[in-house]
Parts: sequence; structure tokens; C-alpha cells
Amino acid sequence: MDKQYLCFHLNGEYFVHSVSSIREVMPYLEPTPVPGSPDIVEGVLNIRGNVVSIISAQKLFNLNKSQTSVDSCIIIFDSQSDLYGLSVDAVDEIVTFNQSKMHVSEAENDLSKSPFIRGTVKHSKGLLIIVDFMNLLVIEQNTLRGG
Repeated sequence: MDKQYLCFHLNGEYFVHSVSSIREVMPYLEPTPVPGSPDIVEGVLNIRGNVVSIISAQKLFNLNKSQTSVDSCIIIFDSQSDLYGLSVDAVDEIVTFNQSKMHVSEAENDLSKSPFIRGTVKHSKGLLIIVDFMNLLVIEQNTLRGG
């Protein structure tokens, strides 16, 4: 069965996530830093009355920090009753592919060792790295709680 994924860029790589838990995509706004928060948390934003933690995708994947540009975005996604944001270099488009085409990589590189990577899929754009935000939220919530 084909599923839809949001395609976004980080340091020249293409990443995708299922659209099912994504609430919206917004232009990048500078978050308010929170003293004592984990390194991956850039800060928080007030989005229509909701305080949203903004997570740095570059730090999450141990990538070099890229400069914020007019293309930079924040992807807002739901986790039960909480909202979270992920800052990315740019959002591209919605792509569709069948999960049976997903390949789980055994390569020995930093990205393949990440608990947030589900696999890769070949696409006309090139190799797409499939991200699982729900794993991200569980780990981020445990980090914030000191676990």
C-alpha cells in the first residue's frame, strides 16, 4: 500500500516522514532558548497559544549546523497531546511510495546508527532517508524528564 511522506532537506540529504502525524509546516522563527534544556532543543515557540519545543535536526543527526535561510522551516508534529517542532533546512514536497520498497541499511555510518532512522528508499530525487518522529519524541521526552 502506498503512503505519503513529507520530504525535507538537511545538509544536502533528503529525509522523509509519514504525513500522518505532521500538523503543519511553518517558516523558521528563532525559538526562545530554555536554560538547562538538552542540547538538541533549540528552544520554544508560542504557536497559537501552544508552547512548542523546537528540536534541532542537525544536532539530532550529528550534522554540521547549516545557516538559517529563507527556505528554513519548522515541521510541527503531534505526539498524543503534545506538539513538537523540528527545524530543517527546507521542505520539498509530498512523495508517495510503498513501504515494501524500504531498505533497512546495515551500513556503518553515523546516520545508519541513529534510532530515528527507519531505513531508506530509492526515489527519482535520489536516496530518501526515512525518519520516525515517534521514536524522536519518546527519547526527547525521557531526556527532558531526566531519564
